[in-house]
Amino acid sequence: ARSEGRINLPERYGIGIKHKLNQKLTLAADIVRFNWQDADGLGKKGSFNWQNQTVYRAGVDYQLTPHDHLRFGYSHADSVVDTQDTLVNFYANAVANQAWTIGYGRDLGFATLNLS
Repeated sequence: ARSEGRINLPERYGIGIKHKLNQKLTLAADIVRFNWQDADGLGKKGSFNWQNQTVYRAGVDYQLTPHDHLRFGYSHADSVVDTQDTLVNFYANAVANQAWTIGYGRDLGFATLNLS
């Protein structure tokens, strides 16, 4: 069934853990499942035909000062596009299978500034 011009976000669910090793170092990990195949416009036949995807993520938060945090992360995911569907996905935004991230957070008192 075609999506009739609609593109909906997929259902997603996951589980994660966080562990503070000491006063400055925190580790975190999670697993998230994206049900792309049930999302109109992305997973239905006749559209992008994206496959369901499991994403594994891990991260580290290091507290530089009481107000500054440095963060590192890694994400690995199953491929969302099968080889027979690469042409229809040529102009679509890609969903990365692997990603490295770095971030910085600053507590301003009235708000938090986060850069990544």
